[in-house]
Amino acid sequence: GPIIDQVVRWKKGAHEIEHVLEVLFPFDENILGSSFRTDDFKYQLYFNKDNVLAKLNKYGLQPQRYIVVHPGAGNTNKLYSKNGWKGVIHSLANKGYKIVLTGSQEEASLNNQLEEVALCQIINLTGKTSLSELYGFFQNAKCVLTIDSGAAHVSAAAGVLTFVIWSGFIDQVQFRPLGDNVKIIRPHFECSPCDLSNGCKHRKCLSFPEKLILDQVNPFL
Repeated sequence: GPIIDQVVRWKKGAHEIEHVLEVLFPFDENILGSSFRTDDFKYQLYFNKDNVLAKLNKYGLQPQRYIVVHPGAGNTNKLYSKNGWKGVIHSLANKGYKIVLTGSQEEASLNNQLEEVALCQIINLTGKTSLSELYGFFQNAKCVLTIDSGAAHVSAAAGVLTFVIWSGFIDQVQFRPLGDNVKIIRPHFECSPCDLSNGCKHRKCLSFPEKLILDQVNPFL
């Protein structure tokens, strides 16, 4: 159209939010301000607190006394191993926290398998929450453990302590969930990020022991 007459150059090493906001730069180069931090960018969902509290009571969950594990994502190449999750869940349950599994109905098979191999009782809410209710469940949790997924961004927005297992083929700087409450878990590899849409066949970046996860989570519990 006639008003599309400005070009914004792509800036490598910036978050996707910054890329979106940069379209406004031709009108005001200082629109973000000198003190702007991407992690200060806030967004939130709204949920019915009474409904969420009623569901917490239904499943015997007390705020801050449960940990949410959301192991699924739309891209299954990002998944962490079932044996790894098994060890993580067992260790967290031994600390006295109830473990809640969440996910969409499409992720039911994965979560059901985790429930079957788990060495402790799990509350499986896969497919049983709306997006806004999921936000409410996250907000009342002690913390959330997930992978690079939409749920990671929802958890970050909820303000809860969020641990994200990050694959080596997605640029963390550009796509990570925002917020000082977010902790990215990923081993260092020289080949990462490789920018391959599904990663390489070896996927070393997601083949690491649960100890790497627990070493980051345990100090906060």
